[in-house]
Formats: sequence, structure tokens, C-alpha cells
Amino acid sequence: MAPPNAALRRVFRAPVYLYRWKCGWLLGHRFLLLIHLGRRTGRRRHTVLEVMEYRREGPEAVVMSAFGRTADWLRNIEAIPNPRVVIGSHRERNGLAEASASIDVSASADRVWRLIGGFGSLPDWLPYISKSELSAGGRVRHLANLGGDTIVERLEAFDDAARSYSYSILEAPFPVSGYLSTLRVQQAAEGNRSRVEWSGKFTPEGVSAAEASRLFRRIFEDGLKALAIKFT
Repeated sequence: MAPPNAALRRVFRAPVYLYRWKCGWLLGHRFLLLIHLGRRTGRRRHTVLEVMEYRREGPEAVVMSAFGRTADWLRNIEAIPNPRVVIGSHRERNGLAEASASIDVSASADRVWRLIGGFGSLPDWLPYISKSELSAGGRVRHLANLGGDTIVERLEAFDDAARSYSYSILEAPFPVSGYLSTLRVQQAAEGNRSRVEWSGKFTPEGVSAAEASRLFRRIFEDGLKALAIKFT
């Protein structure tokens, strides 16, 4: 079967609004809402699927892809597993999640900090951030990524002596809230080496803690790898 055209897609998405309006109970166990992340964008996606079989033990639900293995929702969860599922009015509540990454860099901590320590310096070393503009006296940065998304972040703490700063997200296309992250550079025993650490804590919104942590861990790891290449 060919993928649906734009008109059919709008029809198929109509039940999504019932879940958004907290009326998923009207659909009972005949349908479920699948909340997953786009495999390319990392954005939160919502798909309503018909339940072929429902088992209260667990609970568990069996669904079918009308468009075979080409369905976007199926390709997304194959790339980023563990989606959130809403059946009727049942929805799991998420707690705080976290992610972290670190890398050893072939340069002194002071040299690395001179490159990454400025709150507006992300485009100088992070390849997926193309633009950074500061406002509010340098405490808020407006970022643009390669996909054209707008990301707004606020500086929450800065310690030049400890070579670290912490920031929160005010606006971004990520499925989290209450995001707080810290970037830190530590001097290694060898004078020409250092370790860079990037960590964050956040509350997942519409996705599992594992999904949210995986998303930001990948962002941190990719960014730190790009930074290390700057000093090779």
C-alpha cells in the first residue's frame, strides 16, 4: 500500500487531538497513542494506531503497520527504541532524567577553555550550531542549528577559575522541560592534556527517560568529538 496523501494524513491524525484534550478514554482500548522521536530531527512525534489485540496483563497491545516497514513511526522506533504509549487515559508519569559525556583532549585546560568558555562561542566548535547571538547582557544566547530551529538558552552560573558554566533551556524543539546542563574543562596530570565533561538533567515530556537521555547523550558525544578534532 502506498503512503497516504496529505488529506488522508490529516484524517488519520484527527484522533491525536482527543489525546491532547485528555479525552483518550473515548477511544478505549481500540486505539493507542504512540509518542516517539523523529530519527532525523529528534523532535517528538505523535501517532495513533489501531489496536489489534489488547492484553490487560502488563498491559500489552498488538498493533499493525498499514504501510509495512516504510511507515515513518516504525522506522523511527527502530532507530530510537522505547517509545511512550498512551492507552485510554493511562499515561506513565516521568521523573527526572540525566545524560552525560566526557572526552580527553590533546590540549591544556586553559587552551580548551579559551575556545569553549565564552557563552556565545558554540559556533566556533560545535558543528551543528551555525549561529549564536547574545542578549540580556550576555546571559541569554539565541542559537540556530543546521535544521533552522531556534534554541534559546540562559546562563545560570559561570566560574572562570573552575572553567565551567551551567545553562538552562528557555526554548527548543526537544521533548523535555526543566533542562539544566553544565560544561566543564579539567586539567589532566599531563600539562598538554585535559578532560571536557558535558552533562545535563531534565524532565522528559511525552517520551521515556531512556529516550530523552539517549537523545542528549548523543548530542553531547557528537559535540565533544568535534571539539577534540579541533586539537588534533
